[in-house]
Amino acid sequence: MAFIEFRLLWDGEMNRSDLVDFFGISAQQASADIQQYKERAPGNLTYDRNAKRYVRGEHFAPALVSDRAEAYTEELLGLGTTTGHDGSSWIGSPPPYAALPSARRSVDPTILRVLLQAIRRNHMVEVEYQSMNRPSPTTRWLSPHALGYDGQRWHVRAYSHRHEMFRDYVIARIVSTGAQETSTIDPATDAEWHQTITVRIGPHEKLSDGQKTAIAWEYGMRDGSAEITVRVSMVFYLLRMLRLDNDAGSRSPEAQQIVLLNPEDIPGNTQ
Repeated sequence: MAFIEFRLLWDGEMNRSDLVDFFGISAQQASADIQQYKERAPGNLTYDRNAKRYVRGEHFAPALVSDRAEAYTEELLGLGTTTGHDGSSWIGSPPPYAALPSARRSVDPTILRVLLQAIRRNHMVEVEYQSMNRPSPTTRWLSPHALGYDGQRWHVRAYSHRHEMFRDYVIARIVSTGAQETSTIDPATDAEWHQTITVRIGPHEKLSDGQKTAIAWEYGMRDGSAEITVRVSMVFYLLRMLRLDNDAGSRSPEAQQIVLLNPEDIPGNTQ
């Protein structure tokens, strides 16, 4: 049902053969599914006899899938950096598009599986970790409880038994894993993970009125500001991604574009 609605929403049309090809079902079953969707969402599709396909209804209103632009663009990115289509995407006819190749750090699937198991079983795990502060990997015990993504790298959120505090560790820097033991650390005590903070941004005050309007549209601002809620443990990564770090004041207004409106609310902020 969701597949049918996605195709109607974004492609504007779909056919019985789309269901047959994508799900490997019979034409009879595909017809039954289309009929069931028509009953589920009356008026969302009509049959165009000239084109011999189902098209989006004039008063279409999504009932099963999100109509947010991100639902489509993220699906488009899932196709890769070219227009290649292997049939696994819900997008029927992707437009010509290009995406920058990702510089994301590779994650060892074996290490990821160990971390996921440790999270599920509340285990502490011995790892060899290559930090930026040491010339070679060091062994440490971590009690992982969550994963985080900063836009470029995957981290594991874990209690460091060496530092006696919760910290983030770049998964790609974990060289190897070793023994596991039952952990005595309660993930609920990681306050920075469970608490959130709202970051308020606005157009740079030295931009022209036209430039401020463009920035406001781009970031969905209202009354000159936009709010982004994020976990306290992730706020550093958000500020870095938005270029709201300590170097923000050294950039020109055109290069910086946005400013942090509530620096006093950000833990450890030195702006």
